[in-house]
Amino acid sequence: MSGTNGSVSPAPTVAGVASAAQRQTDAGAVTVAAGARSVTLMVYAGEPTADIGGAGPVGFPAGSTATWSVDQGGDPGETLDEEFVFTGAAGDDFTVLTTRVA
Repeated sequence: MSGTNGSVSPAPTVAGVASAAQRQTDAGAVTVAAGARSVTLMVYAGEPTADIGGAGPVGFPAGSTATWSVDQGGDPGETLDEEFVFTGAAGDDFTVLTTRVA
């Protein structure tokens, strides 16, 4: 119990988290808008690229997995500031997993 009169402080309100998965095979792109809480890339074949915040594409070879997220779950409402664009070419196969505040 806390407070001077023995009252209990209410718990903070926490928004729900929505999750999504998108698979891309062959040429095409998956764009994750700024504001995600986490982004994971899993590469099955080829070497798709990741462009984070317009910094330029970086290749991820088959077998790679990469995750970007707020620190240890972050404070409620904390999100990643950058847009992520994952681009595949013919023969590429990858999945992008995301979470964001619902």
